[in-house]
Amino acid sequence: MENNNTGRVNRKQMIPIMLTAFITPFMGSSLNLSIPSMSQYFTAGAVSVGWVVTAYFLSSTSLLIPFGRLADLYGKKPMFLTGILLFGIFSVLCAFAGNIQMVVLFRLGQGTGASMLFATNSAMIASNFPASMRGQMMGLSVMCTYLGLSAGPVLGGLLNQYLGWRAIFIFAALYCIPSLLTSLLMLDGDRKFSPSISGDRQQSLEKTEDETRSSGDTSLPGNRKMDIPGCILFTVACATFLFGLTSLTTMKAAKWIFLISLVLIVLFVQTELRSEAPVLDLRMFTGSRVFTLSNIAALLNYGASSSISYLLSVYLQNVRGLSSARAGVILIATPIIQAVLSPIAGKLSDRHSPFKLASVGMTLTCVGIVLLFFTDAETSFVYLILSLAVIGMGFALFSSPNSNAIMSSADRSHYGVASSIMSASRTIGQTSSMAIVTMVIGAVIGNVTLSSASPELIVLAIHIALVIDAVLCGIGIFCSASR
Repeated sequence: MENNNTGRVNRKQMIPIMLTAFITPFMGSSLNLSIPSMSQYFTAGAVSVGWVVTAYFLSSTSLLIPFGRLADLYGKKPMFLTGILLFGIFSVLCAFAGNIQMVVLFRLGQGTGASMLFATNSAMIASNFPASMRGQMMGLSVMCTYLGLSAGPVLGGLLNQYLGWRAIFIFAALYCIPSLLTSLLMLDGDRKFSPSISGDRQQSLEKTEDETRSSGDTSLPGNRKMDIPGCILFTVACATFLFGLTSLTTMKAAKWIFLISLVLIVLFVQTELRSEAPVLDLRMFTGSRVFTLSNIAALLNYGASSSISYLLSVYLQNVRGLSSARAGVILIATPIIQAVLSPIAGKLSDRHSPFKLASVGMTLTCVGIVLLFFTDAETSFVYLILSLAVIGMGFALFSSPNSNAIMSSADRSHYGVASSIMSASRTIGQTSSMAIVTMVIGAVIGNVTLSSASPELIVLAIHIALVIDAVLCGIGIFCSASR
């Protein structure tokens, strides 16, 4: 019989989960500031140094589903611990790399460790906390993610300025020590709490392992089968898709790489439909309307909002003439609001419908995007901050409740894969958002530097991108409300 007594839950295990939720976004947001310094140090061109970011991004996303499946088969805690260890080891190697090629290689390894963490972070929460606490705990994890995003430009900028770019990697490596120790001491093994949603919300009762095995389901941990062809196909398809999408405007061969990725995706689906133990059980989508629409909503939400900080960064520096530091002070409004409100939103999703909260959140995000559409060369900075605050409120109300809905609608035997799919939806949404912005700016401004472009054309490009973002958000609201 399942134990739903929340008083016996080990709340301390949230400490390592929160610690790791901080470091991966911190690494990304802080390292972006050190790219120019790294380029100068190694006398590396823009393409070469760009791979420092791209390599991490590709490995951390392409390995999500295979690691999620492995976590479901052999345990989430071992995968979580391995992820911290790899992230720390490769951070040290990056810090002492002798050339840019070695940095890129070690960043692939660092991304591999991050992928293990992404695949298990939400899965650990779903496995070790009952439904009555799950939203609150996910809210704490999301809070730490936004704290990492907020601290990255500030702390990372200071480290880079006074100690050099290597200090950022050393900080990440040292940070992994308490993360690993607290994980070893505080994390429990997987526990059997019901993923059901109480009250007037949808019930999603898990089946017992014996019943599921007798029905022919070979996806449970006891069978320990791994779909190697499916893993390879997913990894290659995802890597080529993301690489082709991000390189459409900078590489002639990118469109062919992107088309190849679409063919590989079709082959992957066909392989999974025939597999006895698929790495990605497509019945997770066909059997749960909530799971499918929640992930689509996440994809559209990130696709609509991820480029906003970039757009406003360009606007504030190239149209309004602000320094990067002053622009950062304005842009930090969104992640701060998200960090403050995410735990509250997560706790609310334990008591009220997460679907309604997420829909309200996405609506607020859409309202904030529409407000930004009315910016021009003389818009008040207070107006911009208030608009960003609305977006921050919307994203906070959406993120934790939507994550709660996704994990609560997944079968316990698929928590690792469900967590991976959720992370992949976020990453693909972010990538698509930036790809759209890049194409819009290229079409409106042309092949010139942003510093030499006219402010009027920059504002026009931003307006077009915001219209697309608002449309995507509108579709996301429909998907979220349809649950």
